[in-house]
Amino acid sequence: MEKIKYLIKRIFNMNFKNMFKIINKTKEKTNKSKFLIFIDMVWCGIKYQAGYMDYYLFGFYDLKAKDRKTHMTRGINNKYIKYFNNPNYNHIFKNKDEFNIKFKKYLHRDFIILNNNEEEFEKFIKNKEYIICKPRSGSCGKGIEKIKVKDFKNKNLFKYLIDKDLIVIEEFIRQCKEMNKMYAGSINTIRVVSILYKNKAHPVVAYLRIGTSGKFVDNFNSEGMVVPVDIKTGEIFFPAIDK
Repeated sequence: MEKIKYLIKRIFNMNFKNMFKIINKTKEKTNKSKFLIFIDMVWCGIKYQAGYMDYYLFGFYDLKAKDRKTHMTRGINNKYIKYFNNPNYNHIFKNKDEFNIKFKKYLHRDFIILNNNEEEFEKFIKNKEYIICKPRSGSCGKGIEKIKVKDFKNKNLFKYLIDKDLIVIEEFIRQCKEMNKMYAGSINTIRVVSILYKNKAHPVVAYLRIGTSGKFVDNFNSEGMVVPVDIKTGEIFFPAIDK
């Protein structure tokens, strides 16, 4: 029943224009009939809870059933998220302003949340060369701006940010030289997936994310690269990949 509910929800929220773009890209790779790709894509959605991006990125078009079922598709991932997380706290992780306030002591960077505090904001940006400006919600690094404060010397930066709904303003931080060697244009981060069990955090997997292409964010969905990190040794054994 849970599978059916998830599938119906995904159908109603699906971007069919993008789906058919992916079908065309799959045809270019495989030379298979678009109709057969569509049928197979729908089947994988029902059987493996795989979205059309799962189908394309995981290469389901080339995989047999025994291999397809080994992948953590969007639907299966969603099931684990629901199982291990209390939905009453979802808003803290969806809203960047709430997240920063809740976990302030762990961030180790200065920030300000904009409301009617222009004077406080002016003090915040004083002596700062750059600031990172984020919308309240959203993911994948979308909508974030890196702003050079001097570029707004004769303009109202506060109004610009409010008008664009960029209300989470953070200081510009610098990374260690080892990370900088990989790509200096963004902060390259390690994302750790963990499960809290009996009040202890257990790391499951970890991924190093690396920016590319002149981008100042390292997100995989914003043209960044990703590579798994061995959680026992901290070593990397594979080449990084982009989307």
